[in-house]
Amino acid sequence: MANENETLEDRLYGDLPPRRRLWLQAYLNSENPATYLNKTESASVAGYEGDRQQLSEQGCRVSRFVKDRIQIWLDEVGLSDETLRSKLAKGLDVEQTEVITVRGDIDESELPDGVRIVAKGKQERQGKEGTHTEQVTVLAMNMAAIEVRRKFLEMAMRTKGMFNDDKSTRPVINVNLDSRIKKGETEDEGEAEKD
Repeated sequence: MANENETLEDRLYGDLPPRRRLWLQAYLNSENPATYLNKTESASVAGYEGDRQQLSEQGCRVSRFVKDRIQIWLDEVGLSDETLRSKLAKGLDVEQTEVITVRGDIDESELPDGVRIVAKGKQERQGKEGTHTEQVTVLAMNMAAIEVRRKFLEMAMRTKGMFNDDKSTRPVINVNLDSRIKKGETEDEGEAEKD
């Protein structure tokens, strides 16, 4: 349990070795978009050396050492587990309204739940026999906002470290290729050998 006199800065950075402290400060610095919640860039700023892959690995390693401190920060900025669960639950229920115009005079009692009439009117249409006027009804339909829900879920998962968008760790699918291609031969070279 934290000491009452202990500041947030003490709880986050207090007894960390210098480079880990620099890494965590860079990682939590919302005013620097290059390092904010970016493990690789934070490793570079903290003085770790190597190519992008090595910095990425070092950033992941440091993040494991300071995971409890990142959780303290998340709780402080309103991203506690409970808050995220609540927002996630609300975000997964987001709806959007689609508006469509249909031909004809529709009776509201014939509509399914979630669909309502917004307006009725007349619309002129050009046809083979000339211009004619027809009745139209504008409907509004409430429906799941699938793309918004997906983005909301992805953002929440990324914030909690549950989403890995590092392409180097994605599974690789091995395809069984023709042996000539594996040897670097072209199709033409293979055909020439058969002659």
